[in-house]
Amino acid sequence: MAGEIQDASSRRSSLFNAIVTRQAPPPTPPLPTNADAATLKIDLEKEPKRYYPGQSVRGHLNIKVKESIGVQYIRIAAVGGLKLRSTSKRESNDYQFTHDLIILNSGVRVTRQAGVKKDRIPGRTKRDRWHMVYDRTTLPSRSGRYDNTDEEDDGDDSMETSSRNSRHDSKYASMSSYSSSVESFFTLDSRNHEIAFSIPIPRSNVIPPSYTNDQFNIQYSVIATLHYETMESTSIHVINCYQPLQLSSLTPIFTPLYNTPLIAVSRRAPVTHPTSKYKSLLTSTGWIEASAFVPRRAFLPGDSIPLGIRIINCSDFRPGRATVDVTLTRNIVISAGKESKKKINGLVGVFEGISGQDRELQLDMDSLLSVPAESISTIFADMTQNLLEVVYKVYIKVSLIGTIKTSKPMLCFNSRKQTEHCEHIGVIEFPIVIGTLPKCASQEVNLKDAVGM
Repeated sequence: MAGEIQDASSRRSSLFNAIVTRQAPPPTPPLPTNADAATLKIDLEKEPKRYYPGQSVRGHLNIKVKESIGVQYIRIAAVGGLKLRSTSKRESNDYQFTHDLIILNSGVRVTRQAGVKKDRIPGRTKRDRWHMVYDRTTLPSRSGRYDNTDEEDDGDDSMETSSRNSRHDSKYASMSSYSSSVESFFTLDSRNHEIAFSIPIPRSNVIPPSYTNDQFNIQYSVIATLHYETMESTSIHVINCYQPLQLSSLTPIFTPLYNTPLIAVSRRAPVTHPTSKYKSLLTSTGWIEASAFVPRRAFLPGDSIPLGIRIINCSDFRPGRATVDVTLTRNIVISAGKESKKKINGLVGVFEGISGQDRELQLDMDSLLSVPAESISTIFADMTQNLLEVVYKVYIKVSLIGTIKTSKPMLCFNSRKQTEHCEHIGVIEFPIVIGTLPKCASQEVNLKDAVGM
């Protein structure tokens, strides 16, 4: 009896050891999804490096197909938007305000003409005949800042626009509306397929330029989207491909609005000085007024700002030296209430030996202050639906150092004059516009229509 119990316990022990030491079966491999049956790649033309509204983004979409797929949807689009972020310390240090705004989403739907024919060379298939249909989801709104009466209407997006009769665009796919000869669902065999595209950027002056900042960023890119299914599965696979795009705004600097002169005048301040005996009593001898003059209001990056300073002296003050401190700043105003100012350029001009007898002084500061070449153009509020604004301002501080003839205190029999040194300071502030100018010879951009000339 004892032997049977011992044999049973030994058998249970050996069974337990076998269970413990038994290796787990290998995991079952997942079913193939064929998600990499196709890959996308976008190649843009090298020129131009920066695009303007009214131009077309040209390039090629390369589709590398490893096995035959059924295509349901192909779209190539120029997409861009504003990413706004701001931190406010009024509520808490961790509070952040974020906002995403889609500014541009204009693209084309790619389809293929039905009935692929054989080429004259045996065994070689004639290359695909691609068709594209404009598919504009988001378009920038029009602005009332300029007169756009000369702009022609873009018309209906579904209108047929074929490029087969144009030698310039003959290498790009034809633009047409859907018809019976166009396949909405087609197959692509296992090889490399190349689609030449030309995406027009809407001609509008409310498209902001590409810019990245610690508070916001405005980015554009060309996006290709492919929806397909494989022969083994009916599941829809979606793949995307991105290519960054540098875009400039179309800010007309040759319009009458910006070609008019600008005169900014400081506050007319009285010239006061204390008496020799009663320091708290101020007497006035007149006033001084300073003004700044610029022949136009808009400039390009790298341009010099022709600046002239005019001082009108209607007092007994006799200046002997004038110091002009000029600063060009970039102000970023966010709708959340945050505003930041950054100095991007500045200079100090000292004018010695000026005549104190002149009632009017002209200080020439032409070509001394310039706009940095890397500056972005002005971003108006209507470009971002009043979420963001980038403004450039010129701050001028005029300091006059000279003398003034004062009388002796009251009730004094000796009325001879004495000289006192004093300083007068005037502050002037005015905004300027940083514009853009397309520097390309593309036939697609009609500058006269684009800027309203």
